[in-house]
Amino acid sequence: MENNFNKDYLTISVGRTRENGVSLSITSDYAYSDRKSQLYVNPKGLCSDVERIWKGRKGNKLQSIVLSFDEIDWYDDMCDVYTTPIISIGKGSRKAKVGSQQHGSIPKEWGIELEFTFLDTKVVTPLLDAIKSTLGYTFTKDMEKVFKKRFKTLTSADEGSSRYFSLEVEEYA
Repeated sequence: MENNFNKDYLTISVGRTRENGVSLSITSDYAYSDRKSQLYVNPKGLCSDVERIWKGRKGNKLQSIVLSFDEIDWYDDMCDVYTTPIISIGKGSRKAKVGSQQHGSIPKEWGIELEFTFLDTKVVTPLLDAIKSTLGYTFTKDMEKVFKKRFKTLTSADEGSSRYFSLEVEEYA
């Protein structure tokens, strides 16, 4: 899965959901994107990657995983309408489902987003497991230390505590 993410533009974001759960988003430029061309991906291969992450989870905090693609720097004229896959898996599922999203333009670049939804948790371990199973060695020990520190501010009981933070991988390159 880590090969799909361009390490130069990788961002890890964490925030609170409306239901007071935790949302983890890993976004980047899509590594296999051809400049100014349609997106061609293998949905079956992406499904197996998402299923591998889902089956490797520990505990019951992880509720769902969604993999999608977005346009970067586009001009939307809806002339050539085509679809890109959205891969999702959730509680009670053994197999990932393939949906689709319509696009009406060919962007300069494609972005990839992998979003995890967790039940409310004060423990950072399920999030770290998700990040490590997605990014592998790209997620370094230094990044892990900063992530843990920022996660503490997200889960603190203070009324003024943060409800969102992000971590840019290029800060650690």
